[in-house]
Amino acid sequence: MAMLTPQGKKFIAIVFPSHAKVAKALMRAIDSRERDSLSRICRKLREGDALRFRPEMIHEDVEE
Repeated sequence: MAMLTPQGKKFIAIVFPSHAKVAKALMRAIDSRERDSLSRICRKLREGDALRFRPEMIHEDVEE
Protein backbone atom coordinates (compact mmCIF):
# COMPACT_ATOMS: atom_id res chain seq x y z
CA MET A 1 0.00 0.00 0.00
CA ALA A 2 1.22 3.49 -0.77
CA MET A 3 0.08 6.83 0.62
CA LEU A 4 0.77 10.37 -0.47
CA THR A 5 2.77 12.67 1.74
CA PRO A 6 1.38 16.15 2.44
CA GLN A 7 3.79 17.44 -0.22
CA GLY A 8 2.50 14.80 -2.66
CA LYS A 9 -1.11 15.82 -1.97
CA LYS A 10 -0.25 19.45 -2.74
CA PHE A 11 1.47 18.37 -5.95
CA ILE A 12 -1.57 16.34 -7.07
CA ALA A 13 -3.88 19.25 -6.26
CA ILE A 14 -1.81 21.44 -8.59
CA VAL A 15 -1.16 18.95 -11.40
CA PHE A 16 -4.39 16.93 -11.58
CA PRO A 17 -6.74 19.62 -12.94
CA SER A 18 -4.48 20.18 -15.97
CA HIS A 19 -4.01 16.44 -16.42
CA ALA A 20 -7.78 15.92 -16.39
CA LYS A 21 -8.23 18.59 -19.09
CA VAL A 22 -5.62 16.90 -21.30
CA ALA A 23 -7.21 13.48 -20.78
CA LYS A 24 -10.65 14.88 -21.64
CA ALA A 25 -9.28 16.50 -24.81
CA LEU A 26 -7.58 13.26 -25.85
CA MET A 27 -10.82 11.33 -25.35
CA ARG A 28 -12.40 13.42 -28.13
CA ALA A 29 -10.45 11.24 -30.58
CA ILE A 30 -12.83 8.33 -29.94
CA ASP A 31 -16.57 8.22 -30.51
CA SER A 32 -19.18 7.57 -27.83
CA ARG A 33 -19.39 3.84 -28.62
CA GLU A 34 -15.63 3.50 -28.18
CA ARG A 35 -15.74 5.53 -24.95
CA ASP A 36 -18.45 3.21 -23.62
CA SER A 37 -16.31 0.18 -24.48
CA LEU A 38 -13.25 1.74 -22.85
CA SER A 39 -15.29 2.54 -19.75
CA ARG A 40 -16.49 -1.06 -19.48
CA ILE A 41 -12.95 -2.37 -19.92
CA CYS A 42 -11.55 -0.01 -17.27
CA ARG A 43 -14.34 -0.97 -14.86
CA LYS A 44 -13.58 -4.65 -15.45
CA LEU A 45 -9.89 -4.08 -14.76
CA ARG A 46 -10.65 -2.10 -11.60
CA GLU A 47 -12.97 -4.81 -10.29
CA GLY A 48 -10.62 -7.65 -11.19
CA ASP A 49 -8.98 -9.96 -8.70
CA ALA A 50 -5.54 -8.35 -8.45
CA LEU A 51 -4.44 -10.76 -5.72
CA ARG A 52 -4.61 -13.54 -8.27
CA PHE A 53 -1.73 -11.84 -10.07
CA ARG A 54 0.24 -10.93 -6.94
CA PRO A 55 3.26 -13.08 -7.83
CA GLU A 56 3.66 -11.06 -11.03
CA MET A 57 3.40 -7.76 -9.17
CA ILE A 58 6.05 -8.43 -6.53
CA HIS A 59 9.25 -6.58 -7.28
CA GLU A 60 12.33 -8.23 -5.92
CA ASP A 61 15.58 -6.26 -6.00
CA VAL A 62 18.21 -8.16 -7.88
CA GLU A 63 21.82 -7.83 -6.85
CA GLU A 64 24.21 -7.63 -9.76
